[in-house]
Amino acid sequence: MVSPLYLSSNIFILFCSSLLFCFLCIPNALADDTPKTRLKALQKAGIFPKLTGEVFRADKALGVEYQGGLQVTMGNFLTPAQTAKSPHIRFQGDPDSTYTLMLIDPDAPTIADPKWGPWRHWIVVNIPGERQSSNSAQSTQLTSYVGPAPPPKTGDHRYIFLLYKQPSFNKNYPPLSETFDDRRNFNFTDYAIKTGLKLHAVNFFYSKNAQS
Repeated sequence: MVSPLYLSSNIFILFCSSLLFCFLCIPNALADDTPKTRLKALQKAGIFPKLTGEVFRADKALGVEYQGGLQVTMGNFLTPAQTAKSPHIRFQGDPDSTYTLMLIDPDAPTIADPKWGPWRHWIVVNIPGERQSSNSAQSTQLTSYVGPAPPPKTGDHRYIFLLYKQPSFNKNYPPLSETFDDRRNFNFTDYAIKTGLKLHAVNFFYSKNAQS
């Protein structure tokens, strides 16, 4: 027989645990994280509509978490040291679909003179929607992760995560060069069109060299 007090306390603990689980599972589970606030942040940063296109509605959240629980929150500032290792990605996706993730820096070498941008930092393809995470054995890195390393005196750089829905699973993506120079001037929009990708979610942060 279980006492009412014991039962009540356990129900309360279970409720709190369930609530915590929900917040951990839903990317950017914040009261002010809505399509409207996301779009406003992207617009303020010059990402929407210039880099996303006019039709993007930011109705899906993209959770990005670096080591130590550091979250990317639509335009916060993170240092190169904090973002040296690849992050964990979470998103709201269709379980029957696959996704492509890109990380680009459009501001290479500077936002005023982006002659080398967009710089390709990371591409992961065939991310299963059922897992809703980049950490999957089924996914493939077309471009290995290279963290932000903006040169001195180049000011703030925008680092943009772009999640695309693929038309289908594709094991025949053409390889991409990993060299420093070949990562420059990556036309991600053209690449998305050629491979049939549809923009699903976006998140971004700022970073800069300590000597800027």
